[in-house]
Amino acid sequence: MSIAPTIIVLTGLGKKTGDFFVSRLRTSLTFQFSRTNLLTRTVNAKDIIPVLKDSKLISQIVIQSLLSPNIENIDLVLIPCNSVHIANPYLKQTFGDCFIPIDNATLSLIKHDKRHGRFLILGTSTTVESCMYQDALQRLGCESVVLTPDIQASLDDFIFEELVMGEMNTSHLHTLRELESSYMKLLGADHVILACTELCYLVQVFSTPLPFEVDSLQALHDAGIERLHTLLGDRQNHAN
Repeated sequence: MSIAPTIIVLTGLGKKTGDFFVSRLRTSLTFQFSRTNLLTRTVNAKDIIPVLKDSKLISQIVIQSLLSPNIENIDLVLIPCNSVHIANPYLKQTFGDCFIPIDNATLSLIKHDKRHGRFLILGTSTTVESCMYQDALQRLGCESVVLTPDIQASLDDFIFEELVMGEMNTSHLHTLRELESSYMKLLGADHVILACTELCYLVQVFSTPLPFEVDSLQALHDAGIERLHTLLGDRQNHAN
């Protein structure tokens, strides 16, 4: 393991969101650690979006992007995109415990905050259909609900066409808040998991998370910082 921990963040899946995540992470690293080595790798969203249903192909594209050029002694791998995490088994196989799945980070936040009840999962159809959040919530003893197929299709269009490819503005936030309000009432949800980092970015830039929202992007950031504190603590113990 290197003296200064090496963190790799994959961006480009939603460039604005990735850059925002890296900027916030760099600020936290600067204030909390004396030395770190923060690296970014970029993947073209246009290469990923057409194959979002193919977890093996996604993993090949992502792993190639992360390891080009090759790096030794990687301590932490963070990917601020929920949809790509359908390839979690392949990514775990390659990076082991260095890789923090965003759904694991989000569920850890839910446990930490002692949230209970019914959770509405808002993300891309790829994320929702993977059931990664539904399965994890079930293990916690919590219930999950999802959008109807027609509304989910509209949300996919909103995410990819308006947020990823377009320019975010306050009207997009208004659209999200209306969707949350109407479907929380309709489905009897107590909380909303923002299971798409574009939605998290939208909320963080134009507002602040509401008490019922669970922000997966913030959860990944916090899990990464916590993991580094643990790594450096273990390293210090071994040195002594």
